[in-house]
Amino acid sequence: IASVATETSAKAVVPAAPRPDLRPPAAPVVLAASGNLAVSSPTSADIYLGDQYIGSSPITVDMSPGTYTFEYRHEGLRRTVTHVISSNETTRAMITFDVNVQINAKPWADVFLDGAERKALGQTPMSDVQVPIGGVLVFENPQFQVKKYRVTGREKAIQIIFP
Repeated sequence: IASVATETSAKAVVPAAPRPDLRPPAAPVVLAASGNLAVSSPTSADIYLGDQYIGSSPITVDMSPGTYTFEYRHEGLRRTVTHVISSNETTRAMITFDVNVQINAKPWADVFLDGAERKALGQTPMSDVQVPIGGVLVFENPQFQVKKYRVTGREKAIQIIFP
């Protein structure tokens, strides 16, 4: 009898190797902490960064840290201011627009600019006095009750008459 050798090959079940992930492992994302610019003004001010309108005062804007130059507009007046925004801080800006006026009172008055710090402007009559639009002028004469006047920016002269 001839013996026939039979070869049987057994195929072993080998688990497939996992496919390599084609995406690189995610690197941690580090975001720079933002800062804020808080703008206020005694009068309305439109705010521009370049040609982009940001909003009008009062406003707080969330921004990346850096140095920015803004243009502030009120009616026909423009003012350019550079602000430095720092991480996790609020940069505050009080924007004013000044006008030159003549100031007088009858019979006379000591004139002050009212505010957080009261500022003496002088005694009437006064010429070419630079005052902020929206600012409040205080007129004092010891013989009369104090009078106040809010600057609109449209006047060229301010005249207060006591009593």
